[in-house]
Amino acid sequence: MNPLSAFSFGKIIKTFIPGLLAAAAVVLVLELLYHISSSTLCAPRSGFWGCFFAGSLLRRIVADTARTTAFGALLIPLALLLGFFLNTVMWFSVNGWCRSRVERAMGKEFEAARKSLEDDASFAFRSVIGEAAEVPRVHLHDFYLPLMNLDKLTFLRESYFSWFEFHFNSVAALFVTAITYAVTVIVLASHWSMAVNWLSHLIVPIVLCAGLGWFLAVAGLGNLRRYQEGFVWLLVGTLHFRLDRS
Repeated sequence: MNPLSAFSFGKIIKTFIPGLLAAAAVVLVLELLYHISSSTLCAPRSGFWGCFFAGSLLRRIVADTARTTAFGALLIPLALLLGFFLNTVMWFSVNGWCRSRVERAMGKEFEAARKSLEDDASFAFRSVIGEAAEVPRVHLHDFYLPLMNLDKLTFLRESYFSWFEFHFNSVAALFVTAITYAVTVIVLASHWSMAVNWLSHLIVPIVLCAGLGWFLAVAGLGNLRRYQEGFVWLLVGTLHFRLDRS
C-alpha cells in the first residue's frame, strides 16, 4: 500500500488554503500578545494602524532575511495542521447537514433515481445477510464500485466533492480570523486608550468577511449539488451501458 496515493491536489488544497486563512488568526494573536507585552505606548495622533504597524512583530520578522525564511518554513506546516483541524471539525459538525440539505433540494427525478438505486442495494444486502437483518445506511459509492471505472469516479469526486469541502473549510477559517481580528482591535484600542472608528476598523472588515463567507457557502452548496446529481448520472449511465452490452 502506498500512503502517498491517497493524496491529491484537491485533498491538499481543501486544507492548505483554509489553513493559511486560519494562520492569519494565529499571527493576529501573536501580534496582540507582542504589543501588550512590549509596554510601548502609542504616539499621539498616530492612529490605530500607525501604532499597530510601527511596533508590529511581523514587521520585525520580515525586516530580517533569516527570520523571514524561518517564518515561511513554519507557516507551511502550521497551515496544514490548521487546515486538517478545520476539515475535521467541519466534517463532524457541518458537512452532514450540507449533504442532507442538498439531497432535499435535488430534483424529484434525481431523488427517485437515487432512491431506486438505494433500494437495489438494500435488497442485495438482505439477500446476503437475510431478510430479518436491518439494512444500514446505503453507501452507493461502495456498492457500485465493481461496475464503475475507478478513474472516472475519482475524477468526479475530485472535481466536485473536495471543492465543496474547500469552500466550507474556508468559511470556517474566515470566521475564526474575523473573530480574532475583532478581539485584537478592541483589546489594543483599550490598551492604548485610543478611540477607534468602529465603521472602518470593525464593521466594514467584518461585513466583508461575512459577505465572502456567504458567497463561499452558496458556491459550496451548489458545488455539492452538482456532485450529487453527477454521481446519480454516473450510476445510471454505468448500469445502462452494462445492461445494453449484456
